[in-house]
Amino acid sequence: MTVTPGEEQSLRVLLPFYKQYAPHFVRHFFTQIRRLHGDAAVDKNHAPAAGYLYYKHFYPGINSAKLPPINNQQKQAYEGFIKQNRALAATMKAMEKDLQKWLELRLQRQLEAFKHFNAVAFKEVLSASGLDDAQVQAAEDELQKNQGKESITAKSSSEEKTSAPKSDAQSGAARLEDEEASVFVDDEEAEEQEPRVTPIEALKLLMEQGGEPACFNIYKGVPISYNAKIVSILEMKGNAVLKLHKFQSFVVGEDRSTLIKDSMLPAPIRADVVFLNREKQEVELKNLTFTELGAGDRNHIRVKPKDPVNVVVLGDGRKLSGELLDISATGMGVVCGGTPIPFGEPVECNMVLEKKGQTLRVSGSIVAVKEWVGGKTMLGVSIKPDTSSEVFISQFVYQRQAEVVREIQQRAMSLVD
Repeated sequence: MTVTPGEEQSLRVLLPFYKQYAPHFVRHFFTQIRRLHGDAAVDKNHAPAAGYLYYKHFYPGINSAKLPPINNQQKQAYEGFIKQNRALAATMKAMEKDLQKWLELRLQRQLEAFKHFNAVAFKEVLSASGLDDAQVQAAEDELQKNQGKESITAKSSSEEKTSAPKSDAQSGAARLEDEEASVFVDDEEAEEQEPRVTPIEALKLLMEQGGEPACFNIYKGVPISYNAKIVSILEMKGNAVLKLHKFQSFVVGEDRSTLIKDSMLPAPIRADVVFLNREKQEVELKNLTFTELGAGDRNHIRVKPKDPVNVVVLGDGRKLSGELLDISATGMGVVCGGTPIPFGEPVECNMVLEKKGQTLRVSGSIVAVKEWVGGKTMLGVSIKPDTSSEVFISQFVYQRQAEVVREIQQRAMSLVD
């Protein structure tokens, strides 16, 4: 597919979205096929073919020649999928909506980081100006008050623009766009008119179909996911009872919550634990709610070190000493004291990951600044290690992941025995 340099640059910014979107594409696509042709037209065993369709045609910049080959059965399913024009068009519409939500969430996070950075900088300026504590607090309150007014004004302005009457030309253009999109608008409108399924209704339907969703948790940075059996639906309470894998049971007991995933669900379901029977490995879950796109997903496993790891962060002309919170091949969290290094600032991080090991030096930039317990700050660092450092970090992550899995197995077995 040929794109302009400007389009290529814009799409490159969206790669994090594309990387995590494959299962959502498959879910949307199967939903549209089911709506058009009935439940019998969807075979969950053909999910790899739908995933292949996504990566081959709808993932920008990918070299399709390097995609893993699919067997004859999946190839036959793929060849049928590419003829599903209406289902694909409706899937593109759903994908566009998901992208809008993703961009809004990303913008919200960036705005929060921007406001936090400005608030910290403002406080530093006030302190340096010689004002007393009362004057500093009054100035900070004024800043918050002004930010609140701007938010309200912006919202009102947006609502006014939305409610403004369209000109005849605009209305005509809108009608033309609607006619061009008629291949999927009918399906989309029908979907909006249907009663929205609740999480408990979705789980009940999945149970009736014999589905066994996966429960997902993160334990010490390592994702843990096993399939579970839906034992019963307590509709009066809005709760569900699931039989878990023994290892998942241990982690759910530690977290007191879990994320339920299945391609047949409209979206992942987050739920809290009411009661966990460790002997039967059954859990009653409450507060079932659909989560946003990509909840619980990460492109790389990020592990927490077993023993404390000291980190020295150099940047913005300063040197901060901290402790490693977690690390992956592409990022790390460091808890530091003192004035934090600003968002976006390039940094160098020095640490010794293993006892008696050599010092590891990686460059990167600050992508998150969060308040932490004890008056400290957590710095999120996006790192760009050289080849040797990347291999070393990957080995450390793999080794730590194996240790965590062994710990789960041992502790889970000790609770059952």
